[in-house]
Amino acid sequence: CKRYKLLAEFAKEVLHDKFIRLDFTVTVTDVDRFMDAKSLWHEELENITDKTKTKLQTVIMRMLREAELTSKNDIIQPKLLSANLVRVIASDSIDLFALFPISETDVRGVLNGQ
Repeated sequence: CKRYKLLAEFAKEVLHDKFIRLDFTVTVTDVDRFMDAKSLWHEELENITDKTKTKLQTVIMRMLREAELTSKNDIIQPKLLSANLVRVIASDSIDLFALFPISETDVRGVLNGQ
């Protein structure tokens, strides 16, 4: 996500938001809607071919599974981050927590020593 801005935006705007709303399924349709919305702001997405769009959908869904953020059935897998990992991520940027399917309460609890 730190390397590819589009993936970070997807993680924040789709994966994390769906998790917070208790909607635990990520679908190709979610990727499609996200890409359509982003094409308004990213000119390079506006003119991609259907083949490229399908490839991007496939890659995003595969990356979510490989990172174990979703199951093989595309169900969001909540992350339990260790206290040490929470502190390391927070030392980089507190904004990075929005990339994970976790609750802000859990993160704040660790950062506040609870």
